[in-house]
Amino acid sequence: MDIFQKDNILHKILRFSLLVALIISFYIFVNTLVFNENKHKKIYSTWQFPMILAIYIDTIYYYY
Repeated sequence: MDIFQKDNILHKILRFSLLVALIISFYIFVNTLVFNENKHKKIYSTWQFPMILAIYIDTIYYYY
């Protein structure tokens, strides 16, 4: 199994885990900034959602 193949299982796992992290980060982003809920303030950072979104877009862009 070549690690640089497009259909490698590691690439699928990476894309799936990035998607899950992106969804969780978006949930925390919306709850903290839009709804002003304080339960996620300790783990929230302003760079978190945009950075994970950029990494996910970069991964999808270079995959296709």
